[in-house]
Amino acid sequence: MNTPASKTRRRAILYTRVSTDDQVSGYSLRDQEARLRRFCEIQNIEVVQHFQEDGASAKTFNRPEFNQLLEYARKNRGRVDLLLVLKWDRFSRNQALAHEMLGRLKVLGLDVQAVEQPLDLAIPENKMMLALYLAAPEVENDRRAQNTKQGMRRAMLEGRFTSKPPRGYQRGRDENDRPLMRPSEHAPVIQEAFERIASGMYLPAEVLLYVRQRGVKCCKSQLYNLLRNPVYAGLIRVPAYRDEPERLVPALHRALVSEETFRKVQGVLDGGHKGAAKGPRPSRRVEYPLRGHLTCAQCGGNLTASAAKQGRYHYYHCQTPCKERFNVRTAHDAFDAVLRSVRVAPEVSRLYLAVLKDVQDEREGSREAVRARLISEIEAVEEKLTDAAEKLVEGKIPTEAYDRLAERYRQQKHELEDRLAGPGDGASDLLRNARYGLSLLADLPGYYQSAGIEAKDRIVGSIFPGNLVFENGAYRTPEVSEIIHLLRGKQPAIAANDRGPAARVSSQSSEVPETGIEPALP
Repeated sequence: MNTPASKTRRRAILYTRVSTDDQVSGYSLRDQEARLRRFCEIQNIEVVQHFQEDGASAKTFNRPEFNQLLEYARKNRGRVDLLLVLKWDRFSRNQALAHEMLGRLKVLGLDVQAVEQPLDLAIPENKMMLALYLAAPEVENDRRAQNTKQGMRRAMLEGRFTSKPPRGYQRGRDENDRPLMRPSEHAPVIQEAFERIASGMYLPAEVLLYVRQRGVKCCKSQLYNLLRNPVYAGLIRVPAYRDEPERLVPALHRALVSEETFRKVQGVLDGGHKGAAKGPRPSRRVEYPLRGHLTCAQCGGNLTASAAKQGRYHYYHCQTPCKERFNVRTAHDAFDAVLRSVRVAPEVSRLYLAVLKDVQDEREGSREAVRARLISEIEAVEEKLTDAAEKLVEGKIPTEAYDRLAERYRQQKHELEDRLAGPGDGASDLLRNARYGLSLLADLPGYYQSAGIEAKDRIVGSIFPGNLVFENGAYRTPEVSEIIHLLRGKQPAIAANDRGPAARVSSQSSEVPETGIEPALP
């Protein structure tokens, strides 16, 4: 029986791979291809296709070029005989996945061969050699990873932060020219964020808005991670390892907040546990929700409050020698009128929410694609770290060059991880918070009356950034927060000094705010 002419000469696909920028820009890919083509010439093998991978990890087979190779093999099943690589570590650095892929390729009619580590797999004993060739690079990766982990753990136990400096810090050097981070220009903002949370007077959403307004790029989850990070209190968290428990050790860098402040913040985030004060501050009583928000109309000092005649009558009053004094009930009735005047036109609310919905839909559409791309880039950077360590072990680069490469790759990885945590983390929360805030404004007096003392305190502080002045039975025209001002647009200002609880603003305006309604945190 005659053999078809197309089968007298074997046909092969070439596959070359590198995983670092240095290898891509160097000679590795061209050298691999040249050696493979020289082998094919000697063995009289026809090269039908060449797939070249630049920057993909060999820990998995989820590589762009290899996926195209599989698709090509499916479409040309029976017309290609071989898949040639230079060495087995160019094929895979994961023994289990490699054996599985060899089976898949066998079904497609492809025999895989490493031309510099040839094996005749028809001989059973050679399968043991194949296992060694595939296991060796995986063991090497694991050993380098373990050595790196142990080295980083030792540095952490000595109090040195080994990752990318968190917000509020930047890279620096100690007196021995070793890496030691130091406070950055954003350190005062981070300090203030901790202080505000520790005080119990601010919600995390309010603090998030504060740090963003001062140039610190941060999303909600990143803010929570920041507030949970003991690094800011001068402590390094060393994770558990084998039989060693997790621990906190004193850090070498300068702390931004005290340990006491850090513990208070953890208590607030935990809902009042771990040492945080529960309920209202001791100086506040439910009878006086406006204490701390009132300024004396006579002398400009801060008003306090107290009871008279065995607690039957309550008054806001100034300190001696000023005689300013008025009944709590009168002040509260007038304040209810002020709250009723803080109104947002329904059509403005609907338009504001529609804009936010468009923002959310746009982000949702591209979130998965961005996430997949970032995960792929993180895997590529991890492979670069592994290859840099491999060069160090083989003596191809000095320790100083490895340190520079490792630091650069770790920085790239942390930046990618930050970006991975960021996309899609704020749009849905922003829309949900906006709906809640606008519904609250629709019945602000009712919500205020049913709120607890701390919630009342936050409502007054967030809507009226300055203190209120009560005079002649009514409040002077108060300054409202910027977000309320933008939402109210051209509506008349809150009426000043109207007698009794009749102070109102016109509710006839339905115009869109003249300064726009660009989304902002409520």
